[in-house]
Amino acid sequence: MKKFLLLIISALFSGLLFAQPAETYIGEKVKVTFPGKPDSATNPMGAKILSYKNDPTKICAALSLDVAPMGLSADMVASMGDGLWDQIKTPMMSQMGNVDILKDEVIQFKGKSCLKVELDISKSSAESLKGKKMYMLCFFIGSVLHQLNVTTLTDTDMKADAEAFFNTLTIE
Repeated sequence: MKKFLLLIISALFSGLLFAQPAETYIGEKVKVTFPGKPDSATNPMGAKILSYKNDPTKICAALSLDVAPMGLSADMVASMGDGLWDQIKTPMMSQMGNVDILKDEVIQFKGKSCLKVELDISKSSAESLKGKKMYMLCFFIGSVLHQLNVTTLTDTDMKADAEAFFNTLTIE
């Protein structure tokens, strides 16, 4: 019985060690806390993508993309103001393939003008986006676009989880 109890305690302890929140820099002075250590990748456009999926119901992700090589300098981003979101929202959504915008708004969050979006991604043609809903928060620092996402993989409403993830954002 003692061996069995020791085995269970060891398993629980090791699980706690691996599922520790991981404060991670997603940009030069931008960090967010993932529920655990995120995986890192780069897409063909040069975006740095960090994602964490240990919970079978959701994926937390962050993306950073410098748009200066695409001709959009920091000065241009600043001069366009909130109108920039209208210009980049449609191409961003079309790149995701067959998603429906359920709600979108421009808000002030942690001192930044942000685009906050709720998407139905259940019919997305992008295999990497397959899920039910995506909650997204986008903002610029200079010419770098930062995006935080929570993707639900079930019908469970995770708006509160997305807000909690967004609230871990720190801009130094």
